[in-house]
Amino acid sequence: MILGMGVDLGDITFFANALEDKRSVFLEKTFTPQELATSRAGSTPTAHRLAARFAAKEAFYKALSQAEENSPQEKLPWEPLEIEVKLNSRGCPSICLYEETENIARKAGVRKIWLSLSHERDMALATVILEG
Repeated sequence: MILGMGVDLGDITFFANALEDKRSVFLEKTFTPQELATSRAGSTPTAHRLAARFAAKEAFYKALSQAEENSPQEKLPWEPLEIEVKLNSRGCPSICLYEETENIARKAGVRKIWLSLSHERDMALATVILEG
C-alpha cells in the first residue's frame, strides 16, 4: 500500500554557488560526509548531484508528511542529515534513514522507500514513494 508520495525540484545553480562559497556551512549541515564524497566523484557535475539529493530529502519529507497525516505530531522535524541518499552497486539511488526520522517512518508503517532522481540543465528532480 502506498503511504505517501513526494516530488521536489532542486536548483542546480544554487548548489553550484554553494560549492563556490567557502565560508558557507550549508553543505555540511545538509549532506552527510558520504553524500558529499559521492557527489564529488564521477563524471556528473557535483552541483547536479547535490541538487538531486537535496530534492530527494525534500520529496521524502513531503511523502512522510502524507504518511503521518493522521498522527498526533503537529510538525515533522526537518533533519536533513538523518536522510541520506546512497547508491547501490548498480548506481541506483536509495534513501537511508537515521535516528528520529527513521523512528517516525517506522511508526508510520513505512517498509520500503522508492526513489527516482533526474537532472537536466538548471534543475534536478526527485520523486519518493513510501510503501507500507
